[in-house]
Amino acid sequence: NAQFGAIQDAFVLAVPPPPVNGLGTIGGFKLFVEDRADLGYDELYRNTQGLVGQGYQTPGLSGLFSTFTVNVPQLDAEIDRVKAKSQGVPLQNLFETLQIYLGSLYVNDFNRFGRTFQVVAQADARFRDRAEHIGRLKTRNLRGEMVPLASLVTVREAYGPDRVMRYNGYPA
Repeated sequence: NAQFGAIQDAFVLAVPPPPVNGLGTIGGFKLFVEDRADLGYDELYRNTQGLVGQGYQTPGLSGLFSTFTVNVPQLDAEIDRVKAKSQGVPLQNLFETLQIYLGSLYVNDFNRFGRTFQVVAQADARFRDRAEHIGRLKTRNLRGEMVPLASLVTVREAYGPDRVMRYNGYPA
């Protein structure tokens, strides 16, 4: 844990399993806090941290924690759908452009030198490592013209949860 503790921006917890299931210092329980009132992720985080804080005041409970956070850096891309339609850009083309260039897309496999290689389409890292690079990407409209995403997408930095679990159909 000490070695991993030196990593900034990471929460790492190594817990060895008990010799006998149920008879360890960490065997505990798992609890899901549900957002049944649709109050949002920030309120879910506050309530979860409050519950952990109350748990520490309960005799017999220790080492309580939650991995749920809402301060993970993200990019929020707002798409001007009216402008996309007026320029003849199908939303599917726009979303596929974002997926392929910023994420990746499996194309196929090929055999060479007795080995099988995967072909994956993706923009080179230097063309996708900054938020402003998204505006330089282009997608094709219905007339076959290339349209820069900067004219259709507004990108801003935001914060939010890394991932959201659902339990009993509610964000948890």
